[in-house]
Amino acid sequence: MAEDVHPIKIGSLIDKVWYLPNLRRAWTLVKANHGTWGVDRQSLEAFEAHREEELQDLQGALKADAYVPLPGRRVYIPKPDGAAARAGGPCGAGPRGSDGAAAALGATF
Repeated sequence: MAEDVHPIKIGSLIDKVWYLPNLRRAWTLVKANHGTWGVDRQSLEAFEAHREEELQDLQGALKADAYVPLPGRRVYIPKPDGAAARAGGPCGAGPRGSDGAAAALGATF
């Protein structure tokens, strides 16, 4: 499979976000962090089974400026004193999209 040509756009970072190697790197980070399902209920294993197709779909949506992240998922983490701490984050293609941005920007800056 041939890689996309990585065009240089002055003043734009989106081309670095949708660049397929950056999306693959982002997926590696999500997987290494033992990410969990979000509101879409897609597990890491389900995503992994169709990883290249999922990443190419995400890349296409980002390139076409058609990517719309899903809402976040809120969870409560029990604390030793019995209280619960709220935690949340993006889900669905969200973590893959946001981690793609983080991977691209981290490498750039």
